[in-house]
Amino acid sequence: MVQRILVCIDGSNSSMRAADYAISITCKNNSQLIASHVLFSELEYAYSHHVLGFVIPTKMNSEIEDARTKANQWFKNLENKINKKDSSNKDFLKTDFLVTDKSIPHAIVKYAEDHDIDLTCWNTR
Repeated sequence: MVQRILVCIDGSNSSMRAADYAISITCKNNSQLIASHVLFSELEYAYSHHVLGFVIPTKMNSEIEDARTKANQWFKNLENKINKKDSSNKDFLKTDFLVTDKSIPHAIVKYAEDHDIDLTCWNTR
């Protein structure tokens, strides 16, 4: 049985179609849907480390926050679609924003392995 479904979105029409497919599977199986956006950065969080923790350069922090803002809009759209299909279970959508210095597919597969994902749905631009 499919308990946890991961859908990866990048804002493209094809990724949103993958999300629609994941939503329909989620509603049919009463599964949990995890929507994720992965941002590639060669720096990831390997910035200069000091006593207070990691320091994120201002430009990089701005790029991360811009990407997070866009992703949150996509996540909100997914939430609205889910509520139209099945308003009985409002807690089955979880969202996650990832930054990786590896390839995006690598980050998605690692996330799926680390979070016991049963099915992944993704499509790219």
